Amino acid sequence: MQRETLQRDRRAITLSTTALGKEIVDALYADVGRRMPDIAGVLPADERHQLADSVARITARLVASPMPDATPQGRQRTVAGTDHAGK
Repeated sequence: MQRETLQRDRRAITLSTTALGKEIVDALYADVGRRMPDIAGVLPADERHQLADSVARITARLVASPMPDATPQGRQRTVAGTDHAGK
């Protein structure tokens, strides 16, 4: 994760994925993808089909509407300063 303070609002910071962070996340997703048949294998067939359908719909939604603040290096988020007193 790479962190940067915004000049227009010093309370906010921008977090973005580094190249190494993206490699790690990609490797994690690949590993989970390879293991998913075994992971989902504990479910009855009808629940496996339901899970597959849900994942396909979620994936289609993510592909159709990527994060508006995505960068070529990875995803980037701006986080405003917060009041830690719970307000």
